[in-house]
Amino acid sequence: QNLPSMASNNLIIKYQRVTEWLYERRKIPKNWKDNLKTVEAKKEIIVDDLPSIKDVADYIKKNKEKLNSIHAEKIFQMLVESDLGKETNFFGQYTNPQVKNWNQLKKLYSRNNTYLCEGAQIMVQNVAYDIPAMKKQLAAIEKSSQELASKERDHITA
Repeated sequence: QNLPSMASNNLIIKYQRVTEWLYERRKIPKNWKDNLKTVEAKKEIIVDDLPSIKDVADYIKKNKEKLNSIHAEKIFQMLVESDLGKETNFFGQYTNPQVKNWNQLKKLYSRNNTYLCEGAQIMVQNVAYDIPAMKKQLAAIEKSSQELASKERDHITA
């Protein structure tokens, strides 16, 4: 076969088609974009309500622009491990509104594998745009560094 020599359990998927691939295998629903919009709307609402715990608030501030399912899970775990997470009712549900909100966000990500859709979008964004832009930026920085080193040598010898 013409495939590169790899282990037989590896898949080769074009990164641009990951969401289509997931849909074709029934891992995500047809309306995955609507689900992702719902998650984004919920995230925008709860991100502005910073918890009283400094570590959690700092983590949210630091990752506010790029907050995704992994960050939401970590924030929820941080809240659960704090004193706010110990506030539960008779049925074991969280009574603190911030913990409840982050738990709801975590569940929204899990529902219909929305986290997979978000991860696929992030991967496409990184591979198609962010990495090439960083490569160009690195090349420009290296070029200016070489020019400055050359000017420095010329200046020292002069």
